[in-house]
Amino acid sequence: GFAKNDPRRCYYCKHELFSLCRDKARELDFNAILDGSNADDLCDYRPGREAAEELEVRSPLLEAGMTKNDIRYISRDLGLPTWQKQPFACLSSRFPYGTEITAERL
Repeated sequence: GFAKNDPRRCYYCKHELFSLCRDKARELDFNAILDGSNADDLCDYRPGREAAEELEVRSPLLEAGMTKNDIRYISRDLGLPTWQKQPFACLSSRFPYGTEITAERL
């Protein structure tokens, strides 16, 4: 699925990632998996959200209705060094849909 690079590539990737996290969480007796999704993510096409919901991954920032700017301001107020960190998109998102994703191309 993922290497084909169709419009659901993020779903395939996140499903695999969250499945591995779920397995590790069970091994460590954790009762939740959390991600950093936020309210701004609802404005974009995010097939990875479907995978998160299927695998019961919690998104506390999203659940609190926090946007990227909210998170930056709170991070700054807390003195976190990452408050100005720029977004870092997945490398595969730089390839047009339909272009096979290979290690060499990445």
